[in-house]
Amino acid sequence: ARSPRASSAKKETEKRSLMCSSATKLAPDDLYKEAIGSIAVVIANDSQGSGFVVRQDKRYTYLLTNSHVVDGSNNVSVKWSDGRKENAEVVADFGGTTRQKDLALLKIDAIRGKPLAFNNDSPPIGGDVIVIGSPQGLEFSLTRGVLSQVRNNGDFLQIDAPVNPGNSGGPVFDAYGCIIGVVNFKAEDS
Repeated sequence: ARSPRASSAKKETEKRSLMCSSATKLAPDDLYKEAIGSIAVVIANDSQGSGFVVRQDKRYTYLLTNSHVVDGSNNVSVKWSDGRKENAEVVADFGGTTRQKDLALLKIDAIRGKPLAFNNDSPPIGGDVIVIGSPQGLEFSLTRGVLSQVRNNGDFLQIDAPVNPGNSGGPVFDAYGCIIGVVNFKAEDS
């Protein structure tokens, strides 16, 4: 028989993030299948972007997105890959006055998806990257490319994966399923 403590630990582990495995690369389709339930379309005013689950507690799910996606709103709508739509409260908005502050945290009164794990180490230049988001309203699309360069002392990753309006706030994954960044802008004329 399992002790209540073991059962509780198992549940906590299941709620925890998609674990990053430095030993096993994921095929893009496998990464997509693992992550898509934790990625949402974020709609605020006339703005649309992407967001992803970063934390859960007993009854709430928290998503990270861009400040410019929430566009000063206190509440936004989110749409999940299974078609469910929900309201989310903007619990933190860092203002988006600089690229480093272009982040916002959303809270949903439900448990959705699972938290996705971050990798603080950048893949090597030329390492594979995958972006999942809603470019130009094409919801839950996957694009891939490579890490082209690390800029501004590690603050920005330059990637060649196609990104467009609607990808903003979405995750940038390495080949192991770890989030290495958040899409926050596209270079003009790219």
